Amino acid sequence: MDERMEEIMILLDSIATEIIVPLRSKIINEPAFNKLYEIMDELQDLLRNEKKVEKDLVAILFLIYTQLGTQSRYVPEEDKKRFTPYISKMREKMRNIFGKALQNEGA
Repeated sequence: MDERMEEIMILLDSIATEIIVPLRSKIINEPAFNKLYEIMDELQDLLRNEKKVEKDLVAILFLIYTQLGTQSRYVPEEDKKRFTPYISKMREKMRNIFGKALQNEGA
């Protein structure tokens, strides 16, 4: 793993805590999500030509995504719409990161 990816993993670990802990109280930490989206955009560029992706990277992004989905199931129906944009945006960004890596594997 190169130096920038190591830095990103440390940042993601911190951001995951900033997101997941409030989520358990059904609170969305918008500044933390904005930091996450910036990192995910950078990851898309960094991993564009990679054939393999670090398992730890996949795990941490998947953890955040699944926690977001899980916690959204425990809010009243009228509050679910607060979670939907975050779920959708994260899904899109994960597809952009990993979809491109997977497409390169077939090349």
